[in-house]
Parts: sequence; C-alpha cells; structure tokens
Amino acid sequence: MKLGASRKIFAVAAILVNAFVAIDAMANALAAAADLPTTGKEAYERGCASCHSAGSNGAPFIGDHAAWGLRIAQGRMTLYRRTILGKGGMPPRGGTQWPDATIRLAVDYMVSLN
Repeated sequence: MKLGASRKIFAVAAILVNAFVAIDAMANALAAAADLPTTGKEAYERGCASCHSAGSNGAPFIGDHAAWGLRIAQGRMTLYRRTILGKGGMPPRGGTQWPDATIRLAVDYMVSLN
C-alpha cells in the first residue's frame, strides 16, 4: 500500500471515530434531557419534597407561611440564585444536575404553595 493511501485511511478513520464520539455524546444528552421534570410540581416531587415536605436539613416546609414569607419577600431572583448555588443545608441545585430552567420551575411551584 502506498504511503498516501495509508494517510487517507487514517484520516477517514479519525473522522469516523470523532463522529462516533459525537453521536455517543448526543445520545447521552438526549437521555438526560428525557429524564428532566417538565413541570414545577414534577420537579418538586422528584427532588425538593424529600426535604421541603418535612422541613428536614433546615428546609422551610411547604405550608410554613412565615418561613416562606421571609424568603418570598426577598424576590424570586434571590430564591433562584440561592437554590442554584445552594444555601445552608441545601446543596447546589437541590442536589440535582437540573438546568436553571427546571430549578426555576420547582421554585415557582413551591412559592405558589405558600
């Protein structure tokens, strides 16, 4: 085999490997997106309720209007930021890997209950 042909084969092989890596990454991203909650209620039930339904780890429980009133008065942007970054006993994003939009859905849902 000529040297030029070998280089072409290696170039095509490299392209195919990169394509397979990209396809695998896209498949993983789609699988993760398919597992995201689509409503605030679903996000609350799948992630937030474990602490906020009982007030564990210092989380204000749903229905504690005094505790939530203080937080709501600080504004939604503050609630979003503290949820995304973590606060007190709550880890960042409530311990999930959800994107900001899903976190906002969950926060909005919990605010609506209080």
